[in-house]
Amino acid sequence: MHHHGNGESDVAKQRKRKTTLESNNDERVIAYILIMGGQVSVDNVHVVVVGGGFGGTAAAQQLKSRGIPFTLIDLRDAFHHNVAALRASVQSGFAQQTFIPYFETFGESFLQGRVMRVEPVSQTVVLDGGKEVHYSHLILCTGTDGPFPGKYNTVASYQTAIQKYEDIVKELNW
Repeated sequence: MHHHGNGESDVAKQRKRKTTLESNNDERVIAYILIMGGQVSVDNVHVVVVGGGFGGTAAAQQLKSRGIPFTLIDLRDAFHHNVAALRASVQSGFAQQTFIPYFETFGESFLQGRVMRVEPVSQTVVLDGGKEVHYSHLILCTGTDGPFPGKYNTVASYQTAIQKYEDIVKELNW
């Protein structure tokens, strides 16, 4: 059997495609392995979820509903429903509804801060203030950085972000 063109076999192409698909499913797969993967005892389990976007929040919800100890870490203090960002930019008062404070959902399991590094040997996540959080399992859901009005790469309060939206509303409705 012989190949034409760039010499890449169909198998190689398929493998490449599979890898791409897998990376998209990583968060779900990790959460699934964690929940279904024979962890009968939760005694020494402490899951650290880095990133409170759609993936991280979904993972944290799953862990919470199954009573698995976890810490969700995010720069901001609230989940931003960025799908609604456009409407929040034009309608005054709407921005408030696009933010869901993490503390309301996750309580003490939420930690606000920037993860500076992960120490795989000691299974520790190190935050910008030097605080260390130990994990038995780590789920990285740092997501993408798009230029959304409500997306800040700084430790920010969602009240600040709401104010930004209200400023945009004023600019657009002058």
